[in-house]
Amino acid sequence: MSNHPGLPRTPIVEHLDARLIGPGSAAVIEASELAALQTETGLDKHALILASLEWARRWARAPLSSFEVGAAALGESGRLYLGANIEFHGFPLSQTIHAEQSAIAHAWAHAETGLTVIATSAAPCGFCRQFMFELPEPRPQLLLADAPGGRPMSIESLLPSAFGPTQLGRSPQLLRAGPHGLQLIPHAQNAEHAEHAELTQLALAAANRSSAPYTGACAGVALETADGQRFAGAVAESVAYNPTLAPMQAALIAAHHGGQGVTLSSITHAVLVELEGATVSQLDFARQLLASVAPTASCSVALARA
Repeated sequence: MSNHPGLPRTPIVEHLDARLIGPGSAAVIEASELAALQTETGLDKHALILASLEWARRWARAPLSSFEVGAAALGESGRLYLGANIEFHGFPLSQTIHAEQSAIAHAWAHAETGLTVIATSAAPCGFCRQFMFELPEPRPQLLLADAPGGRPMSIESLLPSAFGPTQLGRSPQLLRAGPHGLQLIPHAQNAEHAEHAELTQLALAAANRSSAPYTGACAGVALETADGQRFAGAVAESVAYNPTLAPMQAALIAAHHGGQGVTLSSITHAVLVELEGATVSQLDFARQLLASVAPTASCSVALARA
């Protein structure tokens, strides 16, 4: 019998329930699977996205608060990306990755350039409402599990009198930023970078897609696990600054939600690519955060310029 309490027992529900087990499996529902869910359950897409939050919460990592939150982001491709909150031992709650950030960054890691729906198992906090304001227009509809009737609403309705990118004369660019034309600085390459050349190139590609309109400090991180899987993420700045997602956080989201058999402790090496002379350096935080989940992993830095 299905362990999902909100859906009827059907073949596709059973299949997804067995596959979406949490960390160590890929937190993605394919467009074809979402269509099959509609056919077999008779539920509309919004109802199914809300129901998927039960699966999304399986990825929650909440050792500090014990409060598990799930989120789901529907990409323009039709794929549904699940996300959950991630907390870190030894770090203050202010460094928590929120579920909405996870779902958005997860979609971004799969090269989605637009989202049509974001669903959450709990009403978005002010931090997440501000972070979502970086998404390009038309912004996705919001579905809240505790909203009466499950009616969709706009991000703008949850953040009245907002301070957003347009207040600084900028257009929202999260998911669509870049390419920035960054290139590695030859003299910054040493034997360590030669050993991890492919990983460095992956980090460079992430940095070239980073969203850093307020500081200009583009940065990307690439991770490699013991079994050779690789994941990458980039900085995603917020006009309010504090909701900014660091590149190491974004890369950990990709690994946590996308790895087949991956645990964060299986990460063996990380490469950070950031701009030479940038006003913001991600290196210290990247190393500290990586050490909290993979104490034996190493982290190197390569510098780039436009």
